[in-house]
Amino acid sequence: MEGLESLQIFGDHGDFLNDACMVRVGEMEGMQRLCTTSKSITSKGWSQLAGLTGMKLLRVRGTSFSDDDMRAIEGMKGLEDLELSKTRITDAGMKSLGGLTKMHNLILEGTNITDTGMVHLQGMTELDNLYVGETEVTAKGLAVVPKKERMSMMRIGKQALTPKQLDELMTMYPQTQIFDPAGYWRPERIQAAMKELGKEWPTRKK
Repeated sequence: MEGLESLQIFGDHGDFLNDACMVRVGEMEGMQRLCTTSKSITSKGWSQLAGLTGMKLLRVRGTSFSDDDMRAIEGMKGLEDLELSKTRITDAGMKSLGGLTKMHNLILEGTNITDTGMVHLQGMTELDNLYVGETEVTAKGLAVVPKKERMSMMRIGKQALTPKQLDELMTMYPQTQIFDPAGYWRPERIQAAMKELGKEWPTRKK
């Protein structure tokens, strides 16, 4: 098992992954992808991730993962895909993301982060997709995120975006598909927003 590179445990069997199991996971030096929704893992278990510096993908949605546990991922310099949605992280833990500059996909939905924590994403020049829906992050926080011209997709907002908020984001990210907690801004909604704002919509570049 030491050579295992990928482990995914979800659903009814997810909680079988506990702190004892995480000790074994921490010994799998070749581990590159780990996904779990286990609520049985505590900080003692999450700390076992610290030695897995070759990780490319880590998804721990809906778990107890917190600010203190963020230190365990600081050494994952090649991490490209990270999901921490519905976890306990706040702005205090966001600083641990500062050195993870290879990130392409970052999912922070449903966490207690705000604009303050977004400053730690400034070095993520490879970022393609960013999910900060159901958080307190606004356009102000997103202004520090690099790669505005090439972002592929973003999900943002505590509630449905207003036309003004959508306009601000589309101006900042003209080539980005913008989603909100109420769903994608479909053409009919965009047309209504344009009419309300009385302006031309930013043209997407091909």
